[in-house]
Parts: sequence; C-alpha cells; structure tokens
Amino acid sequence: MLRQALNSGTSFCVKRGLLTMRAEQLRPLRNMSLSSSVELTADRYPDVKRHNFALLDSNHVQFFKSVLGQDRVLTDAEELETYNVDWLKMVRGSSKIVLKPKTTEEVSQILRFCNSENLAVCPQGGNTGLVGGSVPVFDEVIVSTALMNNIISLDELSGVLVCQAGCILETLETYLQDRGLMMPLDLGAKGSCQIGGNVSTNAGGLRLLRYGSLQGNVLGIEAVKADGEVIDCLSCLKKDNTGYHLKHLFIGSEGTLGLVTKVAIQCPPNPKSINTAFLGLNSFDDVLRTYKDARAGLGEILSSCEMMDAQSLDACTSNLKLRNPIGDFPFYMLIETAGSNGKHDEEKLTHFLEQSMADGIVQDGTVATEPSRIKQMWNIRESISLALLSEGYLYKYDISLPHDSFYSIIPELTKRLPSHYIRCCGYGHIGDGNLHLNVTSKEYDHNILDAIEPFVYEWTSKLRGSVSAEHGIGFKKTKFIHYSKSQSSLNLMKDIKNIMDPNGILNPYKVLPSIWEPRERVTDAYMCDGFLFSYDLSLPYANYYELVEKTIERLSGCSSVVRICGHGHIGKSLMFFCDGNLHLNITSKEYDHEILELMEPFVFEWTSKLQGSVSAEHGIGFKKTKFVHYSKSRSSLNLMKDIKNIMDPNGILNPYKMLWDIRERVAEALINDGYWYTYDLSLPHKHFYDIVGKMEERLSNHPKVKRVTGLGHLGDGNLHLNVTSKEFDQEVFGLIEPFVFECTSKLRGSVSAEHGIGFTKTKFIHFSKFHGSLNLMKGIKKMMDPKGILNPYKVLP
Repeated sequence: MLRQALNSGTSFCVKRGLLTMRAEQLRPLRNMSLSSSVELTADRYPDVKRHNFALLDSNHVQFFKSVLGQDRVLTDAEELETYNVDWLKMVRGSSKIVLKPKTTEEVSQILRFCNSENLAVCPQGGNTGLVGGSVPVFDEVIVSTALMNNIISLDELSGVLVCQAGCILETLETYLQDRGLMMPLDLGAKGSCQIGGNVSTNAGGLRLLRYGSLQGNVLGIEAVKADGEVIDCLSCLKKDNTGYHLKHLFIGSEGTLGLVTKVAIQCPPNPKSINTAFLGLNSFDDVLRTYKDARAGLGEILSSCEMMDAQSLDACTSNLKLRNPIGDFPFYMLIETAGSNGKHDEEKLTHFLEQSMADGIVQDGTVATEPSRIKQMWNIRESISLALLSEGYLYKYDISLPHDSFYSIIPELTKRLPSHYIRCCGYGHIGDGNLHLNVTSKEYDHNILDAIEPFVYEWTSKLRGSVSAEHGIGFKKTKFIHYSKSQSSLNLMKDIKNIMDPNGILNPYKVLPSIWEPRERVTDAYMCDGFLFSYDLSLPYANYYELVEKTIERLSGCSSVVRICGHGHIGKSLMFFCDGNLHLNITSKEYDHEILELMEPFVFEWTSKLQGSVSAEHGIGFKKTKFVHYSKSRSSLNLMKDIKNIMDPNGILNPYKMLWDIRERVAEALINDGYWYTYDLSLPHKHFYDIVGKMEERLSNHPKVKRVTGLGHLGDGNLHLNVTSKEFDQEVFGLIEPFVFECTSKLRGSVSAEHGIGFTKTKFIHFSKFHGSLNLMKGIKKMMDPKGILNPYKVLP
C-alpha cells in the first residue's frame, strides 16, 4: 500500500538531516588519536617512493610565519593529526606543517616560495575526500583553504554566486535559500566539504540528475599555479567563447595543476515544492523499470533518483538505529521531485507510484511533503557511509556503469571475498549510473583488498564504465586510471601537468601514475630501432593476431626489417579497454620504400576482409585518406550534401520551426542593407542592452550608418550587436572597434559569447583574457603544436 505523509502547511525550504548529525559524528573521528590506528601511507604502499623534494627546515617555517603570522602556521604534532589522515582512516601522511592563508595573494606567495625551494604541496579543503587526494602521501606542506571562506557577491537576477574556495557547501546553501536560490550540487558531506574541493574533484552528488555536473555550473575560476602566478578566469557569464576554456583545467584536476582560490557558480532557483518517495522493490530489474517510468512519468520535476540494496539499509538500522520507513525488501529507491506547483507535483508523484504498484513493480512505498519527514528519508541515504564505517574498515569504490549492468558486480564480488568480510553492498545515483560499491571488515586485511582490486576495475573496464564517477582519482586510484583513460589521453595529461607544474610540487603522487607501465614505453622502444611503420587498426577478437602473422609471412624476405610486432588493447592482459584495437608495428634501420609498398594497401585490404577498421583511434589524417574506403561505404563517402535537403527535401519535418523564421532571418535581413558589422558578446543581464544605446549615440551623426540593432539569447546573456552601412567604411569601422570591446571589458563581459575568436578578434582577446591566462594558452599551444602549423594566426595574438 502507498502510505502518505502529507501536510498542507508545508514549508519547502528543506535541509536534509545528515548534516547536523555528520558534523557531530565526524568530529570525534577526526579528533581521536590516529597515529596507532592508521598505518602510514608510505608503509602500506612501499612501491611508492618519495620524490626528490626538499625537506622542511626552520628557515622555511620562518618564511611562512612572515607571510601568515604565527597563528596561521600549525606545527604542533597533535594539531597536525587531523590534517594528515583522511576521514575514512585509510591513508595517513606525515606533514610537519599546515598553512592557512586567507587571500589569493597569500596563496601566491606560498606557492611561489615552495616552487623555488622545491617543497611539495598538498592543497586541502574540507578533507572529506574518499580516495586519498586531500592528504599528504609523505611530508608535503599542507595548504588549507579553511579560512578562505568569504562570499564575494551574488547577482540575484542571473543567480551567479562568487565566493572563495574555502566556503563550506552547507553555508552557501543556507545563504542562497534565504534569497530564493540553491546550490546546483548536494552532497552527504556538505556540512564539512568546501566548494573549492568540490570543484577540484568535479563532485557529483544528489542533484546531478536535475542540474548537471559542476563542469556545466561553474562559470569561472580563479586559481594559482605552482609558480605563484594567478590565473583569473573568474567569468560570471554563461557564454564566453574566447579561446581555450581554461577553467576546465582546474575542474577535476584535484589540485595537481593549480590551487583554486575563487569560484563563480550558476545557482538555480529554489523549488517551491518538494516531494519525496521511499519505495520497496523485489528485484534490480524492478529498480530499472521504476527509474525508466519515473523519467517518463515525472519528467521535468524529477530531481533525484537514488537506489540502495537491503544490506545498505540494514547498516543504517543496525549500526545507527535509524528507522526503516517501510518493510523489508531486497532493494529500495528514493525519488524526489522539485517544482513550482505543490498540488500538481504531489498529485503527479502519487499517481506515478500508484500506477507502479498496480503494475506490481513497486511493492510498498511512502510519500512525504512535510520537511521533517523528507529529512528523515534522506537521512537514511546520506548516512550509509557513516554506518558502514562504524563496522571497522571500509573498502569504498565509486564507479560509473551502464544502467543495465549497474548492480551485477555486487553478487560477483561477493563470491570472491574471503569469509571474514562483514558486508558487501551497493547504493548510489541510479539516475546517472553512479554506483557506490562497499565492503566492510573488522580491520584492514590485504587478502580482502586483493580479492577486490583489480577485479572491480577490470569488471568496470569490460563494461566501458569509469573507475571514478565523482570522487576523483586521488592517490588510491592512480595505478588504475588506465582502465578508464587511453594511453594517448594519459600522455596528454602528463604534458599538461609539465606545463602547469614543471617541478611537480602540486599534490604529487595523485591522479597521474608515478610509476608508468612498460606498455606506454613501447613506442619509444620501437623508435630506437630506426624507422617505424605503425598502423592503428580495429579487428574482431577472433582475428586479432592473424594480421600480425600475415605481416610476418609477407615481409619474411625483406632484409631491412628489424622487427614486426603488435601490441594493443585486448583483454586484461594489457589492462586496457577490451576494444580490439591493434597497433601493428614494423621497424627498419631507416625508411625503406619496399617495406611501404609491401605493407600498403596490404594491411588495409586484410583489415577490410576481417571486417575491421583502418583506424581505431588515431583517425584518418593525411596518410590514410586514400585507404578510408576500406572502412567506409561509397554511400557514406558521398554523403557530403546538405543533410536536411536529402532527408527532408520538402521541409515537412518539424514544420513549426517556421515560427522561428523571424528570429533566424534577422542576419539575412541585415546583410541586405549592404555591409554588416556584427559582434557576438556576453554581458551581465542588467547591462545586456546598454551597449546598443551607447553605439547608437556614438554613430548617430554618421551619414553612412543605416541601423544599429541588438538581438540575442537573453537567457544566457549573449547579445548580437549589429551595425549596417551601404558598403564597408573605414571610419565607421574605426568608431566601432575597439570601442565595442572596451565597453564589454568594463562590464566584465566577454568579447566572444559563442562565435569564437578566429582571426578577426585575435588582437582583442586581451579584453577578456588576462595576461596569465593568455600565457597559459600559449604554453598549451606550444605543447600541442610546437611548430605552430595548426590554424596559424587564429585565437592567440
């Protein structure tokens, strides 16, 4: 039966219950003496060696005190314990100092000094991370952002909040709720975690289904590089298409590329009504069916969709004495809706659940609209980690998996575990495919760890999942990142790290593997032979190595061949995605045209016979253009015409698009005036149209100007400013530029909202990108294209 928990006088400003409880329960965990209970990371992982960083000395300490003062430099051993250990009590560093800056300038001074002295740095926010990314591995200098906790500004019209990195997520949520807004993310740790850490790990959380990831909601960032240079990308604009999006270097990089000091984040309106349902189901197939039906039936008001198994709920009821709202079932779901019409939303949710129960999918459930009841329901979901941690030692895994395989790993892993484990369970965000896999035991046991790793990552890789859905890589997953990242991606990440932090002082031993597998040195080894003929192919598993054997046979009489071999991504033997990608390689002392003629088109003909692809991951480029037909049909290659005209010559599909004709034909109409000067800008909402008036005033007396107009996307602050004249006129042009860009810059706008920089705006990009950002962009360009052959004269001045 469907139980109701309704209250007509509901207030919809709901604070979930874990936060107060967690703040109270987490504090004793952190303040207890941990030296004897948590093994040093360096001892537990003896293969990880300390890099050749300097050791902290009294002169270093004295410098830090001169910058921060005595009170914001911690060196007392007892005070340091809470900063050296993660809250899961799984990793422990041995840092001798914690620094607590309050300003970006202080962070800059600290990092500049550490870089010059070769002192390794561990940035730390709320230290709520679950993969060892926020605590030192050895004796790194800890830079805590705890005192960088000021809210700088809030534009209530656009909903853009600007704050320092140390602001606690719950504090921001409370501040916004009083102003009719909310944070786009919600985490169980929001009573302790800081927004800078959330951004640095690209945290997901409970609202991702409705509001998307932080990558989309963070509009701008201020960060400090390892050398102390401040990178100001603190844009408050929804549209800013001025070259490389540097903010994405810092989102998810876990403090390895720079220390985030300020954040500009888009905050949605607070919903006027919230309804929550707690459901019981008999199978995981029923969970999937319910999720599918919820998406279809609840549509735009569906804000969260969580799943937990019986073991997860049992941990809460047994260890924390929380009450199960319904009966005992193998699986449970927590569904939340958020909207603007309480009665409508409640009726919609109730109807959906009644139908699900009538169909036999949902077995039991309760619906709540009253804040205290909603709080109780979410308290169960958000307390699971704490309940599991209370059982002793927690092995915790955060993975992304396809929906249809979301839960299958739990029973498979359970079969592998030795008998002395306590519990194996799964819960998570079914809406975005994020499973939290957990195993508990009385204490740390290497046999249990060996049963879990690398099995859990191999399983995830086979299903084309991700080894980290939202917690990041940190320290504990560095040697497993290759299950989710290709070798070329890892190499590019290394190159970016070398540009941003050439001395490697920022959060060392995290994200990127310190010890690289022999697999990635294979190409280097081939090149030592002389000349490398390399082919990147996709082949069916059954024929995977057949082509290598055929090549050996074909080149057997060629005296200049040094070696013929294949390496690639196949199965767990090389620990890469099972995608049938073969790298076929032939080396010779020097280039030999005979080898090339023997190999091409032979290698592509054989690939085609085996129903493979002539390019698995490297693309076609120039060298494969004449061989692409081995993988593409003639009809595919000829499909170069306007797709709309081919698929819909009479324009009958989506005919209501004609309502947009007026808006979409403005450009065509303006061109008919003669010459068209057009500018694509991002501007704050309250100043969105000001520049049109200024331009009209500036050009009002010019006889050759026909019209000055403005149109655009008001929702994202994107203005298209237009001026027309009978023909191009240098005097008109001189009155427009650089005036239009100077005005935009004064308003903290962007000189390109969506059209990009191209060639015509290169000399104006500095109006939107500061010197540090431009230098960083130039460094990335030099790394990616050292000879500058790619689209020269564009984007960068």
